[in-house]
Amino acid sequence: MDGKIIALIIVLLLVIVGVGAYYFGSMTSTPNATMNNSTNTSSATYKHHESSHPSYTNATNNTKTNITAQQAMNIVNKLLKDDGFTNYAAATPRLMKAPNNKMVWHVPVNDENKKYAWSVDVDAQTGEIYILY
Repeated sequence: MDGKIIALIIVLLLVIVGVGAYYFGSMTSTPNATMNNSTNTSSATYKHHESSHPSYTNATNNTKTNITAQQAMNIVNKLLKDDGFTNYAAATPRLMKAPNNKMVWHVPVNDENKKYAWSVDVDAQTGEIYILY
């Protein structure tokens, strides 16, 4: 009888340690976003406000891209979800030319009241989060 109790205690301890290790591992993982021109993957890296935005110019309608506006919105929505911003959503992007002549989708991010919060740029050719530094 004592052997069964000890075995039960050992099994319970193993389960607790396993659950704790899984929880700790999931809390320290980095977001699944591909960052461009930066090794920092924190959410502050890709967020920017219009007042701090570099000078971009609007692109023409015949500009060829590999990523559609809808795909850019989906990329930003996934990034927001992965970083825990569940009350925020991507709004309609604009295709723009960055200062280094790269084409990016400039995607506004709105809060739960549909008010502008910040924006994220997505490389229109690769789909990577675009950061110009």
